[in-house]
Amino acid sequence: MKENKDKRPLEGSGDCKRTSIGGQALIEGLLMLGPHKQAIAVREPGGEIKLTVKDRSVRSSRFNVPFLRGAVRLVTQMKTGMEALMYSADLAMTEEVDAEEKPSRFERFADRHPNLV
Repeated sequence: MKENKDKRPLEGSGDCKRTSIGGQALIEGLLMLGPHKQAIAVREPGGEIKLTVKDRSVRSSRFNVPFLRGAVRLVTQMKTGMEALMYSADLAMTEEVDAEEKPSRFERFADRHPNLV
């Protein structure tokens, strides 16, 4: 049983298990990463929650050198996070893309003056 600085046992520390699950907030959603799988939950514009579960790739032991391992993990985690962020943005923002867009000031100018552009 774990003890704190006062040498008293900590409450609830007898059956605690360490977890290796992490997460990241997304646009209208959440990314959860475990050792073997990743899950992305995103709320669609209609209010439904879409859940996507993927297997994670097995890490290579070639990059098990201390400083190289950290750099490789940083890049792979950033890649995974950005892919999930872009996926959630695509799902959550489909309603805004469907709305009709107004032409920009340049487009209106180009329509009025076709010889100048």
